[in-house]
Amino acid sequence: MKKKTVSIVIPCFNEEENINQAYAALRNVTHTLKQYIFEFIFVDNGSTDNSRVLIHALTQKNAHVKGVSLHRFGVPDSFKHVSGSREYLLDQSGLSSEELVSVIKKTLLK
Repeated sequence: MKKKTVSIVIPCFNEEENINQAYAALRNVTHTLKQYIFEFIFVDNGSTDNSRVLIHALTQKNAHVKGVSLHRFGVPDSFKHVSGSREYLLDQSGLSSEELVSVIKKTLLK
């Protein structure tokens, strides 16, 4: 059976302190869902910090990470860059790993 690709879009605005933590949490969560292939799309919305640099570094380390630079409030345009059969938009709301697993699993099992 072919695995479905799930795209997770993460908008970022001046999130240099959170990008690596968010990616690590997402990898820990999605690693448990082996029946899917996940891609992570970090969208820089005009950050003035090092968010863009950190996103670029992640894209160099993992083929499943994409980086998109848009003007502020460009999140709807970021969905042009997804390749998954399902897309999710996450914010930097600080969901715990357990909450994230629960949200993703519930949504995927619908």
